[in-house]
Amino acid sequence: RNRTVDRLRAAGRRPALVPVGATGADDQLEGDVLDRLARGGGVVAGGTGAGPDPESAVATGELRATLAEAIAAMPEPERIVILLAYQEELSQSEIAVRLGWPLGTVKTRTRRALARLREILTDELGPTAAVEPVPVPSGER
Repeated sequence: RNRTVDRLRAAGRRPALVPVGATGADDQLEGDVLDRLARGGGVVAGGTGAGPDPESAVATGELRATLAEAIAAMPEPERIVILLAYQEELSQSEIAVRLGWPLGTVKTRTRRALARLREILTDELGPTAAVEPVPVPSGER
């Protein structure tokens, strides 16, 4: 339920993209379709941006490397829980079933792993990096 709510909220923040070919009859001129879309405020070709600037790309790459190192340094059970939760988007109940662990064990290991990541990120990137809490993935809290 929570995952569905999160996805619906995220979809509400994204602009609605309208393919030009799906906006009218085949016999309409493309210019007429584009004029109508411009008047209606629709986004055309919204996904074709130039991408992040080089400075942001470097910062993102460094953050990814730091996270990869932190996750690699975790104890195996904590690493497994984090990877299943964030890469495979499984809920804590689904992780418990997949690994054959009690739900309480999954919750404890998730909490420990997130605390460890917060500590590592604070050490590596400074206290402002860990100001926002890391969300517990889907479902159970």
